[in-house]
Amino acid sequence: MTDLIFLNTKNEATAFTVQGNRIIKIIDCRGFGTTLKGIKLSAATIILDHPDLEGKPIDFIKKEGLRRFEEKLKSFKTEKETIEYIEDDLIRVHGWKGVMRQRQGFRPEKINNEVYLNKNVLNTKNI
Repeated sequence: MTDLIFLNTKNEATAFTVQGNRIIKIIDCRGFGTTLKGIKLSAATIILDHPDLEGKPIDFIKKEGLRRFEEKLKSFKTEKETIEYIEDDLIRVHGWKGVMRQRQGFRPEKINNEVYLNKNVLNTKNI
């Protein structure tokens, strides 16, 4: 089990608990538990990742983007692959900042955002 903490584009903290290829718990900035539907992703960054959704209504884009995100998570076999995908997708594509990763009670590690930002840079500043 691994805990991940991110800051979204509005600097609101969101904590994810990952076990295997599933996100078993998400806690938002107010301390409330939520589901994947409760995380705040912008339609513009979802379109960057899924260009086929361009021109559709914003509500549909957000629902479909979250559905595809969840579907992708289920396709991974190990927890490490799942965590790497979550970090890559939220940091590189959606512009979130990774703060901390803690694996099964070990000491927390800082997430190096530069690793993900330098991979295949998508410029989301002009959106």
